[in-house]
Amino acid sequence: YGVDLYGEKSLHKLLDELNKISGLFWIRIMYCYPEEIYDELIESMIKDEKVCHYLDMPIQHCNDDILRCMGRKTTKAELTQRIRMLRERIPDITLRTTLICGFPGETQDNHEELMQFVNDMELLVNKEFINNNLENQLSFEKMNIKLVVRNKED
Repeated sequence: YGVDLYGEKSLHKLLDELNKISGLFWIRIMYCYPEEIYDELIESMIKDEKVCHYLDMPIQHCNDDILRCMGRKTTKAELTQRIRMLRERIPDITLRTTLICGFPGETQDNHEELMQFVNDMELLVNKEFINNNLENQLSFEKMNIKLVVRNKED
């Protein structure tokens, strides 16, 4: 929030102002990409009593190759660092995420890596999207993959 209006990330400023409004009881941050989490935002989450210690952070995956093909801006190491930092600075934070399974090129090992990451990082999974209509996606074309569909729902 704010880059288009002010030329810099400004979600923390919005939270600080919203926190001053009487009648508002809770402020919950929804759908905040990992690369959009920054120190001032965390400070506002800590100091503003109306801001819930909750963050919906869509990681989509944790495997570096899959993340790169998805066009994501973070790596597994960066995701791990951000999650650990959030848990250190806001010990009672709840972290919720969404995942994409069945992305073009994802192997069973990649999927198992993702499930282990979710468990290790103690993330709540809001939704696990099953990737479909693969042939019409840019990532599918870029990777030149032969599609074999099995265990689609697993």
